[in-house]
Amino acid sequence: MKIWKTEAKICLPFYKLASSLAFLVILAFIRPVVFAEEIGPAMESPVAFLAAALGADTWAGEITGGRTEVLRLSREKEKLRAVLRRYVIQNLWLFGSALAGYGLFYWQRPETLHSEPDGLGLFALYAAAILVTLLFWSAFSMTVCTLVRSIWPGLALLLAVLVGLTSKAGEEFLGNWNLFSYACRDLETGDIRWLYGKGVSLALTAALLLLLPGILRKRG
Repeated sequence: MKIWKTEAKICLPFYKLASSLAFLVILAFIRPVVFAEEIGPAMESPVAFLAAALGADTWAGEITGGRTEVLRLSREKEKLRAVLRRYVIQNLWLFGSALAGYGLFYWQRPETLHSEPDGLGLFALYAAAILVTLLFWSAFSMTVCTLVRSIWPGLALLLAVLVGLTSKAGEEFLGNWNLFSYACRDLETGDIRWLYGKGVSLALTAALLLLLPGILRKRG
């Protein structure tokens, strides 16, 4: 338990906690929604960006700060465990924050477009979708920034990918296979084929985590 607390202090300093909460509060106040069904889609891409931003220095910060020279002396398995612990801690924080951020939108008093699912069902659907989004974008950010051994170039690349996926062209080209299929889904018909995109996200997340030991060995 002590080592988890230590890792939490490293990967979630106060400025990250405060900035992520402020980001979600501001989002709830500047992003208008009319229907409750719009809350989740309105949050998905901003939360993905937040996950990418917080995940960028999961290990790249150690590289740019020169702290990896000390950690190189430890076993590779210990280094991998440290990175995975930080990945879990950050995602637990982001998931809890994203759930709280969902509730903040209700100050706008949105109506429900359909009787089914009800408000609780919509929240459960959002929770499942946003968890997959967080897991992928945190892993993607961590991997890319470790590969390029720098935070800002890695974030620039991530932002370019995110913008491309959320653009009109990205929505039309990838359709239900888009990583943001939850946000792009048809609210009127209730079509569930958007789950394809979340399946792709899970598969890519698993692939990135499987590649992580090799990436850390060569670039970390």
